[in-house]
Amino acid sequence: MSKKKEKKEILINLILETCPKIKKNLLIKREINLVNDGYLDSLDIIQIIAKIEKINKKKINVNKLKRSTFKDLNSILKLLK
Repeated sequence: MSKKKEKKEILINLILETCPKIKKNLLIKREINLVNDGYLDSLDIIQIIAKIEKINKKKINVNKLKRSTFKDLNSILKLLK
């Protein structure tokens, strides 16, 4: 499995663990806005940030994050770089 696919799977599992109301097929197949459509709230976003920081072993500068950072899977995936 490529690193990109591996990171995507890690992120999918992380989001599903953090927010069980989101279904995997919703993350992968539909074009949705996770924030605007009410799937992620501020607490979910904080938990996702904390888990990504733990995976990356470095802090994310939250001052540079925007609402659009969490709009979909691909946008969030950019935090795993």
